Amino acid sequence: MKIAIFTLPLHCNYGGILQAYALQAVLQRMGHRVFLYDTPFAGERKPVKAASPWRTLLRLLLPPGREVLPRRVKPRIPKRELHCRRHLARFFGEHFFLRPLCGGKEDLEAVVVGSDQVWRPLYFPAIELAFLSFAEEWQNVRRVAYACSFGTDRPEYSAGQIERCGRLVERFDGVSVREASMVPIIRDTFRWNCRPALVLDPTLLLEPDDYRRLYRPYSPDGGHGRGNRLFCYFLDPNETKEGIKQQVLKKMHQTELKQADLSPAADGLEAGDYASPESWLHAFDAADAVLTDSFHGCVFSILFNKPFVVVGNAERGMARFRSLLGLFGLESRLVDPAQGFDPELPAQPIDWAAVNGKLRTMRGESLAFLKRHLPPVSSDSGR
Repeated sequence: MKIAIFTLPLHCNYGGILQAYALQAVLQRMGHRVFLYDTPFAGERKPVKAASPWRTLLRLLLPPGREVLPRRVKPRIPKRELHCRRHLARFFGEHFFLRPLCGGKEDLEAVVVGSDQVWRPLYFPAIELAFLSFAEEWQNVRRVAYACSFGTDRPEYSAGQIERCGRLVERFDGVSVREASMVPIIRDTFRWNCRPALVLDPTLLLEPDDYRRLYRPYSPDGGHGRGNRLFCYFLDPNETKEGIKQQVLKKMHQTELKQADLSPAADGLEAGDYASPESWLHAFDAADAVLTDSFHGCVFSILFNKPFVVVGNAERGMARFRSLLGLFGLESRLVDPAQGFDPELPAQPIDWAAVNGKLRTMRGESLAFLKRHLPPVSSDSGR
């Protein structure tokens, strides 16, 4: 079966990139031919007006009523973002098959939308596209939503968006969501009679060794055995989170693990530059403990069985943290710094046998959803 994946725009976001990579890998293992729609990023910088001393002087010398049109210049892109784009261009070229959204149906047999907060208008303003409005007239094409998320406890939709997206979701052959809170919300919001399935984020469908293959060619030892190290990954750093980090480092007698410490030669950049997706994964595997405010930072801490603490990140959505941690009985790892913080929390033991058992069960249920709506291709089917 030829399948297209529609997800959030792939930009400088490790979790967004890897959830797309994981979903593609799973579908390919099922025998499907898979590509990703190259979704335009709504947040792309636009040219800005630029003034110069000469234009200012000319404006003063011109007669009243005459105007000097502003010159448009290309915005300056920060060095870190340029490095990020360089890494991503390489990663996309090595691991993804990209196709423009305007390509049409052609011989496509299914479209999968997901995962991540692809159903959150704040992150995807053209929200109807995420409900496959571009494929509304396509015949004989399966429509499947995998692990879609609002990111919050309530949908951020206008009345018009609810009406349009509700009509589109009725066309889906299968709908699954990533957060338990979304199961009743999606039914109530869109007045949808079916019950969405609760599934895992695609990144949790792969095994740790599946990710280790991405960076082990660069670092055969896996980066282990270098000491008691804390990996801190904050999407929104601030003084409070920096204070928490320093408390943990001091209390646990740890050193901070930097991404640049891992495989700098593989990144092709100097130490301290924006690290690659491979080095980001490697850091979780090599760390002895993790401190993060990122959903996927939490995901990979669980996947690699690392003691971790998640600092609440309300702006980016708390429902997804509560749902994920609730699945594994790890609610205590989510902290609200306003209510105090125990610097010994990262060292408190986690029953990884129980966590991994639940993960295996949920992984099986999630894969069963995909197999039910996108039947695997048999080896004797002629492909």
